[in-house]
Amino acid sequence: MLAVLPRDYFGFLINQECKLAERYSNYFGLVRFGFDHFNYENSDLIPFPDVIKSATRNTDIIGFLEERNVGLLMHNVDIHELPRIVDRFQPIIQKYIRDTQMDGKFSIGGVCFPTDANTAQGLEAAVRSNKF
Repeated sequence: MLAVLPRDYFGFLINQECKLAERYSNYFGLVRFGFDHFNYENSDLIPFPDVIKSATRNTDIIGFLEERNVGLLMHNVDIHELPRIVDRFQPIIQKYIRDTQMDGKFSIGGVCFPTDANTAQGLEAAVRSNKF
């Protein structure tokens, strides 16, 4: 099973990444995978982060944004690449939903630093409202 960073650690890393990206004029993407009534942390289902890991890079970081939201921090991803990356996850997610017979609504959203927001709090607020 893949290690998923707890909310506090993941939030700290997002904040640090914002500072580094600002200092070195870099950019990154934050993708959110959300379930409307499914609590991954207390589930016996196939671990969702293990499923999406097949479409991520070794440098991407997976953590919890909030109770029903898993986040993916992706270095060197800009606003033009983000929709293509999110599209890569769609078939994997649909298969996961079919295989686990999970009912309920699933959503995916993504934002980029600094295009969509230039603070960690701003990014997390933007990713909650942004859906693909």
